[in-house]
Formats: sequence, structure tokens, C-alpha cells
Amino acid sequence: MKIHATFYLHFYLTNFDIINIEVNETNFSNEDKISSTIKAMVNSYFEDYPIYTIDPNDVKQNMTKLFLKDISVKGDNLALLLSL
Repeated sequence: MKIHATFYLHFYLTNFDIINIEVNETNFSNEDKISSTIKAMVNSYFEDYPIYTIDPNDVKQNMTKLFLKDISVKGDNLALLLSL
């Protein structure tokens, strides 16, 4: 999964993986058609709606944007790449 930033200070979720699908205690994780359909629907939704927006009026958030080069998810951790 990768999160990318745009010029407009918005962050969008892209390239995510579905790990588990359960409905009424029935596991559908191995059903490729169901998994790909859900992934397409969620991906379509997140294309239009940012998961986070940096407040342009917040000095600390704007400073972070200056140094922030990349954000990604590694395992259970959110990894931030900062650079001068």
C-alpha cells in the first residue's frame, strides 16, 4: 500500500491489499472475483476523497510538507521519508 501527496496538500490511499473478507462468519478472502470487485469499488472511492489533508493555516503541518518526501505502509507501521 502506498500513500501519495499531491500539490494541493491532500493525501490519497493507493495500491492497497485486501487481507480478509468476512460476512456472517463466512470467509470470502480466497474468492478472487469478490476481492477484486471490492478492491475496485474502494479504490474508485479513495481516488476522489483524500484520507488526510494538511491544513494550510497550520505552520507545523506546512513545515512537515517541506521535508516530507514519501509515505508508505510497511507491515503495521506508517513509514515517513523526510529529507532536507
